[in-house]
Amino acid sequence: MYGDAFKEWVSLSDNPQIEDAEWTHAIETQLSTMQLAYNEVIQMNPPDPMAQIHYNQCQYMKYLNEVVELETEGIIYHDEYKRNQALAKMGIVDEYHKALDKAWDDFEAAYY
Repeated sequence: MYGDAFKEWVSLSDNPQIEDAEWTHAIETQLSTMQLAYNEVIQMNPPDPMAQIHYNQCQYMKYLNEVVELETEGIIYHDEYKRNQALAKMGIVDEYHKALDKAWDDFEAAYY
């Protein structure tokens, strides 16, 4: 759900059609889907061995959602400041993505 919504958001944001109500609705739908998926993930209570994976997944999704929201606002309102904020936060997203990969590697090494 989250990954599909993100991919669709990327596709839509690559070809902005700000005056088109359907485009705006589609973007809003993807943002909502990503937020709903994030809300579901943070509600989970994983077993202890997966706690670090869960934490990194939550942080990754949180910051990626912030980037997507800032970038969307930047596109719609022609706001370079918002787009620069989004770009700056991508470093945080990348760090949590790396941490998530490492947590999975550590889990697999310990349990498989």
